[in-house]
Amino acid sequence: MQSSTIGPKLLSMIGPITGMEHVGLGTDGGGRLPALISGYKDVRDLVKLIGAMQEIGLSHEEIAAYMGGNLLRVLRQCIG
Repeated sequence: MQSSTIGPKLLSMIGPITGMEHVGLGTDGGGRLPALISGYKDVRDLVKLIGAMQEIGLSHEEIAAYMGGNLLRVLRQCIG
């Protein structure tokens, strides 16, 4: 699978600054990802984002947090 890892590389740089517990996939389903990851068109291609994140060495836990785990955690903290 050929992919551009610019987007995930940005995550790997932002994560240490903000903490991976503070980043996540937006409600736009990836916004600029089509310009950053080869073959990514919309949320149906999230597997390509996951593959690019794995390529740069993000852990399963970091990927799961980004893909929705952080949102669920915040919702649970806010509304129980």
